[in-house]
Amino acid sequence: MGGFTQVIRNRFFSKDPFFLIFYVTARCNARCNFCYYWDNIVEWRSRKHLEVDEIEKITRKIQSLQQLTISGGEPFLREELAEICSMFIKNSNAQFVTIPTNGVLTKKIKSTLEKVLPAHPDVNFRIGLSTPEIGEKLDDLYGVKNAFEQHQESYRMMTSLRKKFPNLSMDAGIVYSSYNADHILDIVNYVLENMEGCNPIISAVRGKPRLAESKDISIDDLERTYSYVKKNVPKINNRAFANTMNLMRDMVHEITVKTMQGNQMVIPCKAGEKLLVVYDNGDIYPCELLEKPMGNIRDFDYDLNRVAKTQASQEIVKEIVDTKCHCTWECANNNNIVFSNKYSLSLASKLLKRQFHELVN
Repeated sequence: MGGFTQVIRNRFFSKDPFFLIFYVTARCNARCNFCYYWDNIVEWRSRKHLEVDEIEKITRKIQSLQQLTISGGEPFLREELAEICSMFIKNSNAQFVTIPTNGVLTKKIKSTLEKVLPAHPDVNFRIGLSTPEIGEKLDDLYGVKNAFEQHQESYRMMTSLRKKFPNLSMDAGIVYSSYNADHILDIVNYVLENMEGCNPIISAVRGKPRLAESKDISIDDLERTYSYVKKNVPKINNRAFANTMNLMRDMVHEITVKTMQGNQMVIPCKAGEKLLVVYDNGDIYPCELLEKPMGNIRDFDYDLNRVAKTQASQEIVKEIVDTKCHCTWECANNNNIVFSNKYSLSLASKLLKRQFHELVN
């Protein structure tokens, strides 16, 4: 009940962001063709990333945070990652922490998780294990020798950790692109058959990828893939609020297809208000796709709310609303569902129906 109460508090009464994407580094050991962050990755050496003492200042000015996603680059390349996670939990009361990873750095992943999991048993940690290919195709995509072998070793290592730490969950993140569109279901089925405890989560390639051809995908094929997943992939109860998140995932897939088909807003966007993105150098954006910065955290005494209240930030939010800004970014649309009366009521209805079905069966 405590977790549900915190969700309600953060949804209706908090002045802080509900969802924060926090980049800890622009450095990455992979070279994915569909990467939307590529321009910053190649310049990572010249980017002055936020130091730990600066990050602590940020965390002390956030009172409550529902969802924290630690991103990059490859987040586990940041040596102080465990310390950074703990700061957000202790100072900002972060409830859910998600860390996407390419899965290659098994030892670093293990070292970080062995620090944060026992230290914060009431916080839900979710690792998004990127799985856009399997076998040698993953090696080729990442540009890393034996990448798939290390990826699977990371999976096995985290599976072992889950037996000791129930606050750890994993999902297999599958970016749908032109490179895997013709065999996407092979990847999905591999996850189901060989990566027990992982939901295969498909997201459409977005933004400005390293290679533009990555986005040459068929909407109809994507819709058929989503339909297959909804019909055939079991919804694994592998984390807190799993039923809710699984239902939201299906709703996000529907929003994605409708957005791409109509090239128009399907659900009002709350980016810049209840969702913020802080990049490794302190630049703050309303989302990962818009190229209009709201400011740099260093110029506002490390206070996110001060940045959000500036005239420039308010104008960006107004433009998002007035232009009915829309995209297929799954994180934003998950957040939008929470803050849409129409979609949140639909979600509640679906959840009640599922729980009733489970009760009578």
